[in-house]
Amino acid sequence: QFKLVRYNDKPTRMTYDQLKGATSTGEFGSILGAVFSPESQAEFKEVRRETLHGHQTVIYNFRVKKEFSSNTITDVNSGRTVTTAYSGSVWIDTESGRVLRIKQSVEDIPPGFSITLADRAVEYDWITIDGQRYLLPVYADVILGNDLKQYYLRNVIELRNYHMFDTDLKILPEK
Repeated sequence: QFKLVRYNDKPTRMTYDQLKGATSTGEFGSILGAVFSPESQAEFKEVRRETLHGHQTVIYNFRVKKEFSSNTITDVNSGRTVTTAYSGSVWIDTESGRVLRIKQSVEDIPPGFSITLADRAVEYDWITIDGQRYLLPVYADVILGNDLKQYYLRNVIELRNYHMFDTDLKILPEK
């Protein structure tokens, strides 16, 4: 679940439904599920190795053709939705085999659609919660725009102060 806590760098009580302009979803698990899904038929190519957040990584470029893509962009003003091809890069931790960063750019947006540019990047890091380590999203950056009108929107999402909530539950039969 997400809660909007800041809007234009000021505290807010607004909800995502109340926002105007561009919003985004699917930055964390969905982006990985889509690119690694067998249905996407993604093409991968190893391009280099580098250190990210103190972890050795191998970087792969990838591309998903439109006919195998589940990536959609919706213009809420017109109600029009398009499916696009996309490409990008993934940084995979060589020790754990986990993705630490993914960047993605859409391709083949139909002419005349209100959005001509859509890029997103997500970073993951190991977070310790209650003595356990979890790989969790820590940052996402989404840019949507129209190159012809030179109009761009950027959503920056920072995730921090993770907490674990748990409880013990005992179910008693009715008497």
